[in-house]
Amino acid sequence: MVQIEEKSRTNLKQAIEMLRGLGKSILRHAVEEEARIMRVIMQKSKDQSEPSIKVMQEHRQIIEFLDKTISQLQNFPQEESAKKIRKFVEDSIKHFSEEEEIVFPLALKADSM
Repeated sequence: MVQIEEKSRTNLKQAIEMLRGLGKSILRHAVEEEARIMRVIMQKSKDQSEPSIKVMQEHRQIIEFLDKTISQLQNFPQEESAKKIRKFVEDSIKHFSEEEEIVFPLALKADSM
């Protein structure tokens, strides 16, 4: 992700292609995560699920960026596109950390119940 953000400053077209390629994996990850992990959490730890639900709701912004914003990036000046990519990368890294700190530990705990 950091490489994409760095590339967006010098070669926007290549950064967009890198995002498109990564986007398919991210979308698949989001769907699988919501289907499997959240099902375990909701079935076995529903009373503790609110923070995990909030983290999973961030998938909407990620998907919107991947589905809509990527295709529009070439219409913006490079600096503005690079800024949008930088924000997406920063938000994604924060999201991944929240999953590791909040969602996954609860899912493991719930699965062992």
